[in-house]
Amino acid sequence: MQDVFTWFNIHNLPYMATDTISAPMADFQDGYNHFLALTGENCTRKNLMNIWNNIYGGLFENEIPKKETALLFEKVKAFRLEPEGDYQNTFYSIDGERYAAGKIQGRVMEKVLKYFYTE
Repeated sequence: MQDVFTWFNIHNLPYMATDTISAPMADFQDGYNHFLALTGENCTRKNLMNIWNNIYGGLFENEIPKKETALLFEKVKAFRLEPEGDYQNTFYSIDGERYAAGKIQGRVMEKVLKYFYTE
């Protein structure tokens, strides 16, 4: 997939925070990242507000983004993002931290990390 977008989120877990369900079908062990974006003309303030108003579990219906959100959604094994034009004063937020915009890529590395869950 190749497109122009201004806003994106990439998840491997359903939650961005304890009360924010932005990728409800994401599963840490499913082998995919869930890529959500607003592309081209769809990246408007109105659509961004629709996303933030529905991010508490209302972005998807039957595993498809709701039409009013105008979201592009893809399950991906790998991604590469390359900013175009003058992006000198543009930043990404990666896990809540500020990073200067630039080329970024990632891929799923299945079964690399062992973890234990106890109650």
